[in-house]
Amino acid sequence: SLRPPEPPAQPEELIAQGEAVFLEAGCVDCHQGPRGSGIRLFDFEEIGTDEALKQWMDPELTGEACCDKDLTAHPLTYAVKSPRLVGLWAIERFLHNGSVGSLDELLCLGPLVPEIDTIAYGNGGHEFGCELSTEDKVALITYLESH
Repeated sequence: SLRPPEPPAQPEELIAQGEAVFLEAGCVDCHQGPRGSGIRLFDFEEIGTDEALKQWMDPELTGEACCDKDLTAHPLTYAVKSPRLVGLWAIERFLHNGSVGSLDELLCLGPLVPEIDTIAYGNGGHEFGCELSTEDKVALITYLESH
């Protein structure tokens, strides 16, 4: 079987500091499942992200799947689940639609990116962590990229 690539080496002290931030800032409340995934569904309003994903498989929001698909085993929920946090060091786009280009952008570290509100391309939402200090954001990103 194939082994996943190893993440880049990170300073252990900064990883430990980032893990503490992850726990203290409440990130674990949404990312507490296996490999940092979510264990519950979140309404789009709760996350504040682009609601266009609601229309996946149900563009008219009728409650019935389009395209002659039977979703009996996986009914439509109109909600999202927190993504896994493993392998983030190798990911180039974030949020469900790829509208955020880095963990720095996601955590509001660096220059603010203009808000995009075009349907299905919106970069709003997930402002959790933006209130952290720069030092805590750097440590958190180091922790997240260490897995």
